[in-house]
Amino acid sequence: MTDPLDAFRRDKSVDNTVAKANLRLKPYEAFRTKERTDRLEIRRVLGETRAPSYRYLMDIGFNGEFGTELVLYFSFLIVKIAGKNMQPLIRAIIDGNCAVLQDFHPKEFIAPAEDAPIITSVEYVTGKGMQQ
Repeated sequence: MTDPLDAFRRDKSVDNTVAKANLRLKPYEAFRTKERTDRLEIRRVLGETRAPSYRYLMDIGFNGEFGTELVLYFSFLIVKIAGKNMQPLIRAIIDGNCAVLQDFHPKEFIAPAEDAPIITSVEYVTGKGMQQ
C-alpha cells in the first residue's frame, strides 16, 4: 500500500540546519520611516542605541550617489554610518522622516537582498573626537 501523503512529505536527506538557523533570525530592515518624527533612533546590535532629536541635527555628509557613507553632525555627537545601497536611507534623513536606523549583524538578521540598503557599521564620535 502506498502512502497518499508521501508527495507532501519533506525529503529527509536534505540538511535543514541552515533553514532551522534562519528561523531564529529576524528579517533585516536598515531603516524605517514615519510621516512625522522628532527623533532618530540609532540601533546597534553590539553597542549602545541612541535617539537624538532631529532639532540638534546640524549637517548631513554623504558620498553622493554611491550610498556607502553617511555622517550625521549633531551639536553634541557625530554619527558615522557605513554600508551600501543607502540612498533611500539618506533621502529619508534629509527629508526628516527616518525614525529608526539598524545596523546589520549576520547572527541576528537574515541577510537582505543584494540591492537592499544595508548598514554595516555605526560609530559614535563625541568629545575631543568631534574636533575636525
